[in-house]
Amino acid sequence: MMILLLHTIPILLLHLNGNIQTSILGTMLTMQFISFTAFMVISWVYIYLLYRGLKVQASAKLVLSVLLYGILAGSYYSFFLFLCQQLTTLLIGNSDTLAPLFQLLSIDWVVYIIYVGFGLKWAIPSANKHFLIVFFTYLLLMLILVIAVVLLIIWLFITLFQEFSQMITDIFNYFL
Repeated sequence: MMILLLHTIPILLLHLNGNIQTSILGTMLTMQFISFTAFMVISWVYIYLLYRGLKVQASAKLVLSVLLYGILAGSYYSFFLFLCQQLTTLLIGNSDTLAPLFQLLSIDWVVYIIYVGFGLKWAIPSANKHFLIVFFTYLLLMLILVIAVVLLIIWLFITLFQEFSQMITDIFNYFL
């Protein structure tokens, strides 16, 4: 619950500042909850089943706690970065000059991967070979999911622009 709260506070603060409309706020919070839950369930089941397949004694509760603490560490980092960005905006008045710096410092996924890696290594008694197999295949799974999402977004944009170009063509043909 703390993780969802840490991700929700920046959205609510942006809403209070007037940067997000009320109609979009509920959709953003719902999508955030669904994506977080789906990511955690897929990660948890994948790592647990992979450890079971390698015949390593790893409890499901332990794997879930390592993943949740990894997400919490990344959430704390991104929340701290958000607060620093808001404080900079408050003190300077315009954070556009420091926007590239904040984009560079936005490494919450790196914090998550490092935390999960160390957590799995230290919490589950296994050989280095088992840990490396689980960790690198998990990173590969995350990379495949990111590529799939990027391809889906590209496909949606292509579909959108095809419909848009068809609409422009129809309007142009109507007037000719």
